[in-house]
Amino acid sequence: MTAFFVVKAGAFDFSVSSFDGPDTIKDKFLSKTTNETTVFPTVWNFSTWHQVNAIDFDSKKLEERGLWVNAQESVAKIKDVWSKFLKVLGYKKNWWADLKNKLAYKWAWWRSNPKKAFELLPVVKNKGILESDPGFRDWFYRLAQLRRKSNKVTDEEIIELLRANGHAFRFIPLSVWLKKVPGMDGLAEKLLVDLVLHSSNSERVYNVWLDARISPETIYHWLDLENKLGATREFGEWLEYIERYSRLDSVTPFGKDDLIRLLGNKWTSLQSDPTASLMLFRGFRREGSLSKDEDFLEWLKHMEQLRGQGKTINDDEIAKLLWSMSKESDLVEIAVKIRDVFGTTALSEKILLEMAVVPTVSETVYKLWLGYRESPEKIFLALRLHDKVGNTWEFKQWLRYVYSYRRLEDVQEPFSDTKLLNLVMEGRTPEEAFHLFTSLRQYPSTKPFANTMLANMYINPVHRNLFSAERMDRPFSPQDLFKHLAFEPGSGFDKNRLFGWFQAVNQFWNGGLFHFEQFSVTPHMLCSYDDIYLLIKNKKMANEMEEMFKSLSDVKGMESFKKQMDIHTTELMSWLKKGTSPRHVFIASGPHIQINLEDQLFARWLSYVKIYREVFKYYSNEDLFLFLRKFKSTKEIVQLFQKLKKIPKMKPIASALLKYMNDSPTIRKEALS
Repeated sequence: MTAFFVVKAGAFDFSVSSFDGPDTIKDKFLSKTTNETTVFPTVWNFSTWHQVNAIDFDSKKLEERGLWVNAQESVAKIKDVWSKFLKVLGYKKNWWADLKNKLAYKWAWWRSNPKKAFELLPVVKNKGILESDPGFRDWFYRLAQLRRKSNKVTDEEIIELLRANGHAFRFIPLSVWLKKVPGMDGLAEKLLVDLVLHSSNSERVYNVWLDARISPETIYHWLDLENKLGATREFGEWLEYIERYSRLDSVTPFGKDDLIRLLGNKWTSLQSDPTASLMLFRGFRREGSLSKDEDFLEWLKHMEQLRGQGKTINDDEIAKLLWSMSKESDLVEIAVKIRDVFGTTALSEKILLEMAVVPTVSETVYKLWLGYRESPEKIFLALRLHDKVGNTWEFKQWLRYVYSYRRLEDVQEPFSDTKLLNLVMEGRTPEEAFHLFTSLRQYPSTKPFANTMLANMYINPVHRNLFSAERMDRPFSPQDLFKHLAFEPGSGFDKNRLFGWFQAVNQFWNGGLFHFEQFSVTPHMLCSYDDIYLLIKNKKMANEMEEMFKSLSDVKGMESFKKQMDIHTTELMSWLKKGTSPRHVFIASGPHIQINLEDQLFARWLSYVKIYREVFKYYSNEDLFLFLRKFKSTKEIVQLFQKLKKIPKMKPIASALLKYMNDSPTIRKEALS
């Protein structure tokens, strides 16, 4: 039957039939438009029969600009009419290719070749969603009819066809749809089985089976697990399914007796494999704490028997299984039980290492390690903390453990600061380590650690050039170094570190004036000989330090340092023994003493005033002011001690004197005059 269409658009109207080909339609259209349109000479260039691509004309030949604008508008109208006309006829851009594809599809079915027909489906070529495509459904219904007539196409061939064309990821929704197709139930289940055996989507498949309440025994036969028993992925996932299936309310639990019945004589052989035996236990265990489960404790005992018989125990695999079966807190209890009851330290350590990076139980694990006296270095390496050094909770947790470990008195090998520094610096350049430690000084929780590490780097002459005033907000004084080096038994007292500190002190004193903010001071104003002596004398390890100090006279470059220390120490002890007042010490210093910040003798005298007050609880601020007033004006004293107040060591004595002077109206008036 012939269909006729009449196209009307403005001045254009013409009729075509459904039998007219593209060329005929184009000729009719062009003849009509060419006759009716006279505003410009037409030169048509059709790249395809259904679309006007371009109208070429020379704008220079147009006499008026308005004619060119009218020409543009006419072209737009023609294109619009043409596209509407083709839409009415139902023509598509690739109509000929589509027609050939449909004929090829029907020809493939006529020759009973479903594979070829499948490959011709547009949804297959475009990797679309199969189960919702009408073409694919038509293909499957035709396939079902073909299979009812003959067994030419097997389920396995269909699955391979789907997998080869990249549609394995749609197996689950496909199986749901196939169950509605008559005669395709078996194929639907085989799709899911194939997905379990050949992809990583097995958990989704088991969820489908769980929703359908498929019994573990049925799945056992579907997956042909009789030939996959042991520590295999398929067997382990099936046992996990048993555990989940038995927790459902609406089913009969699949228990240990059912498992033994199904496995038959295979049960005994599986018990000889530690991993497989744990997997079996997982299949029939119920809710509750694993560490209190009698069956689990029996399994532990059985595993130790196997270990004693020389069986290879894959602790990594067992630890992974235990992780999937238990809560974090329960796993820690399991690790303790494994170690304390059965002595299995390897498995216990693996579990604890896994738990140490879990925030909820990390602190408990470290307490256990402290009880076991585990080396901080061993834990650092096992947890791979090298890249975590910084303001991270993992590193800070380990650092707290280090300080707790050092407080223990019965450790076989102390964990020294030198070991700690070497451990952190491994794989880092000194420059990188310096920047790491200086950045950690901004955090209160890591500042003590950072200062200790920087101090240990500073006493090494190789690294000392990194510590310029520009690089640090406040350079280290000898007291700072001594404090941060923490010469205590737990931190690893050694002669090398103490010798490095003495060298740093000697360099500090010989470095010239110290530029402190906007003024200069002698280094002895920050740290005097007396300060060094008292630092050593007041430490718990004073005897070891004094022995080390005595040996400095034999070290090249340190002879003068040792000599000056001996002289000043002898004088200090003599003055304190006699109770010599600061006034007499000032006089004994000789005529060269100058009351200014750059004078070493004045710095030492102020240090003695500080020590004298601490020992004898005497020499008031009034005494100090009246004595200084003999040499300086009140205003000069105020200016001097305001600067001294900015020096940490001198701040207490300077603040006290300034307060005394400010509280006295007479002195305050003198200072302002």
